[in-house]
Amino acid sequence: MDCKDFEASGVCMIEQITTVDRQQVRRKIAEVTEPRLIAKLEAAMVQHLGIEGRMEE
Repeated sequence: MDCKDFEASGVCMIEQITTVDRQQVRRKIAEVTEPRLIAKLEAAMVQHLGIEGRMEE
């Protein structure tokens, strides 16, 4: 299992990232906990948003 508290499989669509006001969020559905999956998601977001080389280490 790659996500804490989430039994179903799913797809992360990086190209559909959007902002949401914290007051609109009712509850957290799940949390990605697998380090390799987190790294893949971060790399995909950096590439999609065009911020390569701009992230602080």
